[in-house]
Amino acid sequence: MQAAKYQSGTPRESGKYPLPYSMYHQLCSTTLARQDAGFAHLFLTTQWNLMCRFESVQTLCTEHLSAHDDSVGCVTYKSKTNQEGKGPKDPRHMYANPQSPTTC
Repeated sequence: MQAAKYQSGTPRESGKYPLPYSMYHQLCSTTLARQDAGFAHLFLTTQWNLMCRFESVQTLCTEHLSAHDDSVGCVTYKSKTNQEGKGPKDPRHMYANPQSPTTC
């Protein structure tokens, strides 16, 4: 079926669709209501703020987090392009959004 679709000249779909902010906001509201001690919300907002893959968020530890004035710094040691964990270890920063507390 896919081969016939490609043969007909139909544009290919990558299978990856962007997550609009409105959907992210709705997901944040839903995860806040869950009875999981905030885990799903923390996971979702961390992945969104760091703009990284779930594998990077899944392996985070408290040692990877640091306070920087009005932000939280997060060091990710491995990534898709840095499988060995070599290279710069500069933290990515996550900031609160006082206009939308649901999304932070």
